[in-house]
Order: sequence, then C-alpha cells, then structure tokens
Amino acid sequence: MLRTNGHTHLLGGLAAGALLAPALAFGHIPAFLIAAVLAGPLADIDHPGSMYGKWVPLPGVAKINGQVEPFRRGPFGNSQRSFGHVGRVLPGGILWHRAATHSFTVALAFSAAFYLLAGRLIAPEATAIGLGVLTGYLSHLALDALNVAGQQLLWPFSRKPVRPPWPRIPVGSLGEMLTVVALVGGLLLWAPRILSTLRLPHGL
Repeated sequence: MLRTNGHTHLLGGLAAGALLAPALAFGHIPAFLIAAVLAGPLADIDHPGSMYGKWVPLPGVAKINGQVEPFRRGPFGNSQRSFGHVGRVLPGGILWHRAATHSFTVALAFSAAFYLLAGRLIAPEATAIGLGVLTGYLSHLALDALNVAGQQLLWPFSRKPVRPPWPRIPVGSLGEMLTVVALVGGLLLWAPRILSTLRLPHGL
C-alpha cells in the first residue's frame, strides 16, 4: 500500500506485531517484533522501486500506454511510474506488481523459509520469527486492500485481482495520510503494554 519506500508497511508490520505478539511470540517478543517489522514491506519485492525491490538484481519494467519499457527511477528515489503497472523480468516472463508476491501462498512460503533458516541459526526463536514474518507479510496485504488496485491474493489458484467491496484509498491522498496517523496513534496507545513485556529480569 501507499508509498513504495515502505515506511507505511514498516509501521503496519510493527502495529500488527505489537497486537499479536502476546499470543504468537511464545516468549520471544523482540524476535517476533523485529521479524514482523522487517517483513512488513516484503511483498513489494516485486516492485523495482521499493525498499527491498531496488536491491534485487533483476531488470525492472513499466507498462506505459500499453508498451513495456525499462523502469526508470526518479531524482528522489521513486520513479514517476512508481504507482503504475510495474514489474520484474524473470526467466519465464514478467512478474507484475501485486501479483504472486501479494498472495497468501507466497506469504506462507516466506514464513516457512525464515522459520527453517532461523531454525538452523537461532533455533529457540525460530517459531517466533516464522510467525513474525507471516504477521508482517499479512499486514502488508491488509494495508494494500485499502488501495484502489487489486491483489492476486489467491495465486496460483486464481490470478484474478481481489478488490474488497469497501471504498479504497488512492495512493498519495489524504486518506493515506490519515491511515499513517492511525497506525502511529495505535502504536502509541499499545506501546506501554509491549514495553511491559520487554522488561529485563530483576537484578540485570
């Protein structure tokens, strides 16, 4: 949703993580929260101008007036085509924005991958990290459901974009700003509870 710099999705991941940490962190709240925050912008890895997507070494493209052109970044980081039809060139074709990576299947795949990776590196926190990634990733899909464009939530079983029936918020609008304000306000209200769970044991 919103800006492809990912800041709103970082907030979304943090908000979702703060809300669900008491139930899903299994005593590893810091690991859960960090995973949720970092996974917040992850679905936009298909966008060549996004926070993570700009580091992917695959060509980016944009469809302008029906023509596929190379993706070009603007002077302030994002291309003026940032919110159009953009994607990545893969060996088998083009992965368009808000297609496969904006699906429940890929959310589960990323969660499983980070769970397995964490299990090899820091086993005690593996479950919290896997669930944190899933929480942050799903927060991204939830926020994007507020936008005008649809998402292929049911990929690969269906490639039809899912558009919720409620009124959607255009990118860069006042509604977008109010969404960010609501996220920050919710985090401020929830912060005391989260901080109380992070208190160090007595004597440290």
